[in-house]
Amino acid sequence: MMLADQEVTGVKLGYRKAVLQELARDFGGSVHSIVLDAVDGHIERLKAKQAYDKRAMQAFQDYRETGLHITLNEFADWVDGLGGDESKDMPECRK
Repeated sequence: MMLADQEVTGVKLGYRKAVLQELARDFGGSVHSIVLDAVDGHIERLKAKQAYDKRAMQAFQDYRETGLHITLNEFADWVDGLGGDESKDMPECRK
C-alpha cells in the first residue's frame, strides 16, 4: 500500500545497478536503501551549499553597504593564533 505523500520516481541506473546490487548483497541491505541514503546525503550537501552561498552573498551585500572588512593577512594571522597558548582576539572590522 502506498501512502498519499509518496511518489514513485523512475531512475535509469545503467551499469550502476549491478554495482548497487553487489554492494547491497555484500552489506546486507537493499538497492532501494542504498539509493535513498545516497539521495539523502546529496540533498544535505546541496542544502548546506545553498545555505553557505546565501551567507556569502549576504556577507558581500553587508560589505557593499558598510565597507567594513578585515584583510586576508589579518584573518590568517588570527587563525594561525587559534589553539596556541595565547589566542589573539579576532581583528576589528574597519572601512
